[in-house]
Amino acid sequence: MKKRWTTLLYCLLFIVLFALPVTVSAGTPTVAYRTHIQNIGWEKGYKKNGKMSGTTHKALRLEAIQIKLQNKPYSGGIQYQTNIQNIGWEKGWKSNNKVSGSSHKHLRLEAIKIRLTGTMAKKYNIYYRVHAQNFGWLGWAKNGAPAGSASYSYRLEAIQIKLIPKGKSTAETRSKAKAFRQPPAAYKTIRSGQKAAFDFSGKGKKTSISMKASGGRISIFINNRKALTTRGAFGSATFLRLSNRRVYVFVDTDDVQMNVEKCLYKYNGSKLVPEYKFFTDLASPSSYPEKPAVWFRSISGNTVTFAVSVDSNAVGHTSSFIKLSYQNGIMRPQTRVVGVLNESLKKDTSYYKLAVNVPFYSSSKAAKKAGTLKAGTYYRVNAMYFKNGVKRFQLRGTNKRYYWISASASHGRYGTALAGRLRGVSNIA
Repeated sequence: MKKRWTTLLYCLLFIVLFALPVTVSAGTPTVAYRTHIQNIGWEKGYKKNGKMSGTTHKALRLEAIQIKLQNKPYSGGIQYQTNIQNIGWEKGWKSNNKVSGSSHKHLRLEAIKIRLTGTMAKKYNIYYRVHAQNFGWLGWAKNGAPAGSASYSYRLEAIQIKLIPKGKSTAETRSKAKAFRQPPAAYKTIRSGQKAAFDFSGKGKKTSISMKASGGRISIFINNRKALTTRGAFGSATFLRLSNRRVYVFVDTDDVQMNVEKCLYKYNGSKLVPEYKFFTDLASPSSYPEKPAVWFRSISGNTVTFAVSVDSNAVGHTSSFIKLSYQNGIMRPQTRVVGVLNESLKKDTSYYKLAVNVPFYSSSKAAKKAGTLKAGTYYRVNAMYFKNGVKRFQLRGTNKRYYWISASASHGRYGTALAGRLRGVSNIA
């Protein structure tokens, strides 16, 4: 009898373990994340499923983030990418708890994208929203869309992230608030006889602008009020709005002789006031009459880049760029241009990048070639001399060594022979 019951129990156990179908319910996945916070460092623990990581009302920037999935019922993972101050969007996506951003570099995060991969992306949506400087909590972004801001230079201060099953309706999925803020176009160019509208505030409010030419004079109107009159038969005006909402206007006008000054004006609310005159800083050698051509190239944040070009029989074609950046209430040159040279550069205290390989000589008097200076290295014009139809320049490298290079005297004025050799920009002082 006892043996019969033992046999029966074994049979029942076999049926339970192997014969009957077993239903295994999928686990509930969790998204966990933590941030690196200004003055605090990495948070001690991970936040999960919509809990706030970071701070609010403390003006502390997020500098980096880690994100991971836990208890995944399906294959796949999570990827994320951040927009970093002075760097921009990271080149690639980080994944599965790797650090995105930076630490110990004092660089703020300005925006973030997050997405799922594999089967997880088919079964779930990933929602996230950020607390941004001057905006507060923005709307919910999902599945790789950007959250944060661009062109404002605003820091992220906190973030929330949630996993939501596909097809499920929640407050996050129904949200209509904007998750990403970007100002309207930061510049607008008009020409003589044209009318347009420009957003001076960056908040979507349009202001009428126009430009008229008559009798060799150019007039610019803002809100139908004359803001500037200058000499010129034709030209253009480019309105520029910096990220700090200040407005500048680059006026490019030329008369028949092409000798009208290119100028950047500041808008003071009613008039355009001269701020930076390009010909003053980029004076051409007096051996030829051409002035440098200057035109607007791009704007980023509080920095505006202009292209500069000279095309003449004396030095041939040279070109470079100059950046003006808003600092301490005015627009200052962030970089200097070499390629458009004048006599004042017989001796200069700033270092410049060598544009092409140039042979150097063993001494100031010997004509024997001693080696080649490589393009991309930095030198400055320390001295020059002229003898027997040959002009020689002494360059000083950042290693404090001196080198002599020669150039034909046919170009006339001091400095012009270096056009095309020394070129570019440098912040080395």
